[in-house]
Amino acid sequence: MYGIAVAVLVMLSTIATESAVVIYDSISDNFGGIIDIVGMSHCIRERTNALYAVGNTNATIGKEFTIGSATLVSMAFFGVCISNASISTVDLLNPNVFIGSIAGAVLMYFFPAMTLKGVENSALKFIKAARRQFNNTPGFMEGTTKPNYVACVMFPTKASTKETIPSNWRLI
Repeated sequence: MYGIAVAVLVMLSTIATESAVVIYDSISDNFGGIIDIVGMSHCIRERTNALYAVGNTNATIGKEFTIGSATLVSMAFFGVCISNASISTVDLLNPNVFIGSIAGAVLMYFFPAMTLKGVENSALKFIKAARRQFNNTPGFMEGTTKPNYVACVMFPTKASTKETIPSNWRLI
């Protein structure tokens, strides 16, 4: 268990570098999109594509480190739970143990799924607020009326706060 814990710490010590690499990937991709929108030279777009490819490759390597450290952490937690419960063997053929292990494995997907559902609901409220401005504000499309930024920020902020309350979580 000590060896696994040390391996986890070593892998997690690279988390700052991994985060920077993933951010580099996103920045270079967004910069390439901005170049397309602005209409800059095709030569510049080729350079940003090369930077994006390097960033994408590095991000993949970073994700492999993250998955590996998560696997080691789960092994360490499993070992600690077994040793604290004074269990000498784990029989996966026992139906209770098998169902419990499946439930535990599924549980780690439940919370991210609920978070993504909350983000989706918040984004939809933002889109509705923006559409209301496009459709109901005279002079908005002509540029004579300024957008109501407060409304566009208020709706998703309230929605995201509300979506974090477990009573609002739903799978459908």
